[in-house]
Amino acid sequence: MKNKTLLITLAAIFLSLSCSKDVYENSAKYLQKDYSKQYGNCSDSSFAHCASIKMTYPFFSYTPETFVKDSLNKYVLEKMLCPVFEKKYSTLNLLADSLIADYKKVIKKFPTAPISYKLERIITVLTNLHGIICLEYMENSFLGGAHPNGIRYFDNYDLSNGKKITLNEILKSGYDETLNNAAEKEFKKVRGVKPDETYEAAGFWFKDNKFQLTKNFAILKNGLKFYFNDYEIGPHVMGPTEIFVQYSDIKQIMKDDGLITALIQE
Repeated sequence: MKNKTLLITLAAIFLSLSCSKDVYENSAKYLQKDYSKQYGNCSDSSFAHCASIKMTYPFFSYTPETFVKDSLNKYVLEKMLCPVFEKKYSTLNLLADSLIADYKKVIKKFPTAPISYKLERIITVLTNLHGIICLEYMENSFLGGAHPNGIRYFDNYDLSNGKKITLNEILKSGYDETLNNAAEKEFKKVRGVKPDETYEAAGFWFKDNKFQLTKNFAILKNGLKFYFNDYEIGPHVMGPTEIFVQYSDIKQIMKDDGLITALIQE
């Protein structure tokens, strides 16, 4: 009896390890890293005389294919080091120092003005399952001007080859109308656009008053997230727009053997 119990226990452990191994081999492994640098009176809650730089990003230590890990880390570093002005820098320290140097020049000219600089960049892993990884890049900045600026972009990658996943690879040919209609329904709900109201009357900039879905999308477990950035379809006062289209609403246009089949069936 004891031997039988032992065999059952060992079998359960082996099965558990096998399942964990399968999940691990089809996903990426990473650590989230942080970088920050400040100059000035940043302890003041008003941040009126402060230059602040903050970066949060993943560093990938494993992917099913080694070259994909290297490719993802290269992408992340390039996004973190994106030039604030025109000059490019090779390290986060050099980028931060250049921003602080510019800030010092500004406050030297206007020593009593409540001037502040802020640059925050964050890359987050939204999906990391079944050979698909979705990265969300967010940037918030204020380098003078009338108001802060913010952007958000998504990139979806196939972990087997490191290539970006497009809608054409997960949806059937001729998907545009069905997807656009499903997204427009959600858009009107989120933004409170009335059924008989034109987009122009509602304050949006769609060409010929016809809704057109953005290509900025994230592959999530239960559906696709689409994001219109500030100024993309309306003035700053309108702000950005995020909509979510559930897979169940577009199942008729989803490829049966597409990249996200396993993700949907989980």
